[in-house]
Amino acid sequence: LVGSMPEELVQNYLKKGVDEYITRYNLLQLPNLILKAIDSKQLKKTKEEAEENLRHKEDRLNRFFDNIPESIFELGFGCEIMLMNPVAEELLNFRSKLKLRKLKFTDIIHKPDLKSFKEFHAMVCRGQKKEIQFRIENGRKEMLTLECKGIPMYDDEKNVSSILLMARDITAEKSTEEHLIKTQKSYESIINAIDECIWSLDKELRLTNFNKCTERSFHDMYKKKIRTGMSISQIHIAPGQLDFWKPKYKQVLNGQPVSFEETINVENTTKVYL
Repeated sequence: LVGSMPEELVQNYLKKGVDEYITRYNLLQLPNLILKAIDSKQLKKTKEEAEENLRHKEDRLNRFFDNIPESIFELGFGCEIMLMNPVAEELLNFRSKLKLRKLKFTDIIHKPDLKSFKEFHAMVCRGQKKEIQFRIENGRKEMLTLECKGIPMYDDEKNVSSILLMARDITAEKSTEEHLIKTQKSYESIINAIDECIWSLDKELRLTNFNKCTERSFHDMYKKKIRTGMSISQIHIAPGQLDFWKPKYKQVLNGQPVSFEETINVENTTKVYL
């Protein structure tokens, strides 16, 4: 080439040929590039839509989580608090957010209840749904009684990854219950000390309460041991006695005090009950 053409012209032809080759090559590759660009754009759009949907779902979940009236905790396998809703934060009542973040749930459980909680936690971590009651001491040093449901949380591979603890403060209910039990015991002590028959019936004429004197008297009269829940037809053996007592009971249940006498023969001895 150099021998038959000027070198400068050869270079120009080479350059021109190379340019044409590159141009032709690029044009041949263009459809694939366009398709790739379209696919890439579509993929990006799909990814953005999926991310947006995920954000909306997370927002809805967070709003739902934040507005549940119960205290919600997510606990790890070591009882570390991974997540909690505002109601749970208020329940724990710790001023320091840093201390709250570093807190283990077992740190606040009343020591006598710690063993049963650990057993409960272990069973939920193994995939069982469980319920439990235990006491905690919050940031104000208040002793609270919680009623909790433990639910296992699973990852994408269906393995337990954490547990969800739904807690309800039943301190006031527990206190009322204990007070009622004490009142009932006190009431039973008082009526058992009275040397007269005292018993109560519900509107279905079933025995709801009675003292020791009543228990002895009914045993003497009917040779029968009475118990809570028995109807007056079970207490009174003779039909005549039932016909005598039943209207009296109903009169009292309607708010009218009644006084009456009944004469009963017990072992050939006549006894009169007022």
